[in-house]
Amino acid sequence: MEPFVSIIVPTKNNENLMERCMRSLTDLDYPKDRYEVIVVDARSRDKTPEIAVRYGARVLVDEGKGRSIALNLGVQFSKGDYVAFTDADCSPERSWLRRLLEHFSSQEVAGVGGPNIVPKEGNPFSRAVEFVSLQSPYAKKFDAEGEVETIAGCNSMYDAEILKKFMPLPQIGYYEDTLLNYRIRKAGFKILSAPNAIVWHYRHYSGPRSFFRQMLMQGAGEIQGTRLERGLKNTLHRLEGFSVPLFVVVFLFLLFVGVKALIAFLLFVVCVLAILSVRCLIETRSFRVTSWVPLVAIIEGAGYSSGFIKEILRSRGGDEPR
Repeated sequence: MEPFVSIIVPTKNNENLMERCMRSLTDLDYPKDRYEVIVVDARSRDKTPEIAVRYGARVLVDEGKGRSIALNLGVQFSKGDYVAFTDADCSPERSWLRRLLEHFSSQEVAGVGGPNIVPKEGNPFSRAVEFVSLQSPYAKKFDAEGEVETIAGCNSMYDAEILKKFMPLPQIGYYEDTLLNYRIRKAGFKILSAPNAIVWHYRHYSGPRSFFRQMLMQGAGEIQGTRLERGLKNTLHRLEGFSVPLFVVVFLFLLFVGVKALIAFLLFVVCVLAILSVRCLIETRSFRVTSWVPLVAIIEGAGYSSGFIKEILRSRGGDEPR
């Protein structure tokens, strides 16, 4: 008999995306009586919960205090031998569950995750975000099988018995998957990559404003997570976190040194963005996607750094993630 799987989908106000997500989960190549879909709805003001119910999902309602809290609620009421996570703006391939499950080959394996890919017909802005994010040296590409440090929250599966030992998750911004996987590996379990377990990710942010908000939360989550687990500190993350104040300091210093030095520095920044754009054009062959790359790169750095610095200043007041 196939193992029973609980699929948890946190969501809020996603009626324009929910239909596609629910349709893909209903169409999975897996026995219908061997998995359940639990939608944790943060009191949506649209038809998101109604769509989920129409497709047979079990809908739980939370207070909208963040993704971590929604996942805690979903896991609490899950019945599966394994728990899988995805998002409302995602569409897993039909073989998704089977391809994740086949990697649980030993009791040491606690979690398995696969790639989440923006389809070619997706929003050009979202495709530009995907391209820029994959240029960083710590990007989760999942292009080879093997042990990895962390897996994406929108395409992951865990052994339920092991997972529940690390729940509930604290309320932190867009960092709960990294914190969870760190604690699992710290306890001696393995996290594996499954390149063939694909989820198509249409991204819930539709433009610069929503992407900036997400990067603010990720920057804050970095500080919140490392405050809980010092082993999560990463030099590259820290450098990006201080990128805005560093840029300001360099700008003011060069302004003091002379206009020529300042112009040379700004030209260097422009060249870096231009090279990044050319690489995007070669890879995507899309001028629409490429046109967004400079702005996306700026928003990613500025948003992440702003959230990072803001959280450092806030934490001096004594507030801790719960």
